Amino acid sequence: MLSEMNAAVLYGKEDVRIERVPLPAPGKGEIVIRIHAALTCGTDLKVFRRGYHARMIAPPALFGHEMAGVVPVSYTHLFLVQCVLQGLTATTRRRMHPSRRRA
Repeated sequence: MLSEMNAAVLYGKEDVRIERVPLPAPGKGEIVIRIHAALTCGTDLKVFRRGYHARMIAPPALFGHEMAGVVPVSYTHLFLVQCVLQGLTATTRRRMHPSRRRA
């Protein structure tokens, strides 16, 4: 199993670096998604230019929040168990908040 992933890390005003970071372990009610496509939005551009977002992100932090991907096979069983326990079905809509502050 992989222990690291590539990530865009915001360090400050117009300072984003692609780095190897530890692969996050899912907490209660969370899953890990293998990202296949990611893009930027207007908020990302503003944060990049300012170097922070007063309510959402403080450097250094993983950067970005619009993406698409799949649940890796290694997590599929855990994901299905969590869905059953939470009463979720394949059509249940869920929100995603991928940003966490780095330690």
